[in-house]
Amino acid sequence: GTHIEAGNTVIANCGESAIEILYGGEYDFRHMTIGNYWNKSARSNPAVSINNYFYFDGNIYARDLIKAYFGNSIIYGNLENELLFNAAENSTFNYNFDHCFIRTQIDISNDENFVSCIINQDPKFIDKSVHNLVPDTLSPVINKGNISVINNSPFNLQTDIRGISRITNNEPDPGAYEFEER
Repeated sequence: GTHIEAGNTVIANCGESAIEILYGGEYDFRHMTIGNYWNKSARSNPAVSINNYFYFDGNIYARDLIKAYFGNSIIYGNLENELLFNAAENSTFNYNFDHCFIRTQIDISNDENFVSCIINQDPKFIDKSVHNLVPDTLSPVINKGNISVINNSPFNLQTDIRGISRITNNEPDPGAYEFEER
């Protein structure tokens, strides 16, 4: 039930969800790399979980999810479904995924909340076993982002988390890291 704006952020290998939006709120996540490949024990929670309610004294209390925006982001991991929605009835539940790579079993083919998203295509990180979530040479994320996610951002995303320009060719890469030839 809070307000968060985050970009150029990596969240990796959590024993639970990497991002758990609870009780509604307003969220703007851009150029996030969420790679939940936790292998220290069994993990059943998806990398991203979104809800807009809570239980108290046996009752459900809804709180509006004003916005949960994910732009030019990667949500991937070792579960078949790394995305979960849980909405209370008769309440606001607004979410949008824009030019994201997502591992999910949700059918997004006719869902207007998913704009130019690619599902279940491995982002091919350099080495997820040592937390190196930079796109590798054959990564399908290369140049698959949308420059308007950067241009319309409330914060500066012209460079990646390492300071490498992602606006040079107007074709940014989803995630926190821009691909760079090695």
